[in-house]
Amino acid sequence: MSERERRAAREARRQDELELQEAPSSVRRPPLLVGGMSNQAAARQIARMRGAGERRLARFESNEHKKMGDTGAAGAELELAPGFKVSFGDMTALAGDYFGSLKDLQELAKIPGSAGAPYNLPGTVDEVKYALYVEVQKSMKEDAFSPEVVNGAKKRYYNLAAKNQSHFSRPGLADGGASQQDLAAQGSANNAGSYRTNRELAILEAVRAGTGQCRPLDQAMLQEGFASHYLTDAFSAGHTRTPRTALGDWWNPKVPMFWHNLKLWLAENIAWHMNENSAAGYPLTINFLFHQAISTLEETMAEKSMPDLQFGDALSGAMHDWDNQHGVMADVGTGAPVKLFGDGEVLDEKGRELLAGHETFQLASAAVKVSIKDLDDAYMAATRGITDVETVKASLRTPDGLYRAEQGFPKVLPDSQQGDNPTQEWMVSTVQELFAKPRMRAALHLFAGNKADTLGGEVKLKAR
Repeated sequence: MSERERRAAREARRQDELELQEAPSSVRRPPLLVGGMSNQAAARQIARMRGAGERRLARFESNEHKKMGDTGAAGAELELAPGFKVSFGDMTALAGDYFGSLKDLQELAKIPGSAGAPYNLPGTVDEVKYALYVEVQKSMKEDAFSPEVVNGAKKRYYNLAAKNQSHFSRPGLADGGASQQDLAAQGSANNAGSYRTNRELAILEAVRAGTGQCRPLDQAMLQEGFASHYLTDAFSAGHTRTPRTALGDWWNPKVPMFWHNLKLWLAENIAWHMNENSAAGYPLTINFLFHQAISTLEETMAEKSMPDLQFGDALSGAMHDWDNQHGVMADVGTGAPVKLFGDGEVLDEKGRELLAGHETFQLASAAVKVSIKDLDDAYMAATRGITDVETVKASLRTPDGLYRAEQGFPKVLPDSQQGDNPTQEWMVSTVQELFAKPRMRAALHLFAGNKADTLGGEVKLKAR
């Protein structure tokens, strides 16, 4: 650790002990305490858990979703809009994270955009191309797109990220003992319901295709690609048992000013850093730089529609990232327990399979393949004259009322079978109790690094 880092650590400890320290001019610090630790202290505690050189993790990375989808669909190519082709895996990656529905995606894809770079027409197919070519395929660079197009795509992404319980298996407190059938009936409340909703729309389109009402299976496969995002999410370790909704319900009321104080803390640190490296005098610059930094943070947040980070979001992200990296033991209907890994542990940044995530990749890809087989069966049934959609759906279900792919949705095994990664204890009374748990502190450390990467990539201090 350098002398500069040691000074920063000492200063951080000092600030934790002096909770009522005066803020920069006109900044009001709420004195609300939670179990002996203020909102501000909780915000600082997470913000400084930034480890150098750590690999960034998030949800299943776009390249992981894409490869799982393409493998399960044997590289099927589909027409998203007239003259605009995508692969099945492209759809798997775009769904849920970048677009909330196939209808929204197709409507935008049909609006003509720029003929070539620079792509500078927001509200057109240019935004779809940004998400596909920059974020998913990584075949183009962001600088080929105007800031307006990029911000349009990212607003959609961040709005979806703010309410992403649909990607988690059991996000609610009451979901722990729910059956797969009960979960599937909840619609967008979880990944089982999101998969069921989209895959039944795909069956409808397959029946239509079988009766000659539309191009053979393209629309059905596009919709199935959308469904497969949530299907593959179910195999991500960090999605299997993170109580995404329950964490917010429990913690957000306890730490209501978390994000506000975290932003103030970030702005202060930016201001002090610039002051230390500036030729201007201290009395003249520190307060000015603080207000400049907080203004830029707020403008960037609004410009990109970045959601507020509540304390429950931070804990959800921490538990999600921890399980992705350390793995979760689950039953996937094969008769033998498997250890699932998650986002960033299946493929590396070059798309090569990682050893730890090999089985997770194989299982998720196989589930996609099984699900697509149902579409083929629905299509063939319609060609034979069975055109009632409900009858076709019933013929595809197994005796337990589930579709075949749903039978393989992972079920987390009891803590007694989780080895050194049992369920995190999160339902405690105070922030101090929470931070006293070594694994929770380590998980928050991991999450803080990931969040710093995200904010660092989006927020750039503007010259004024």
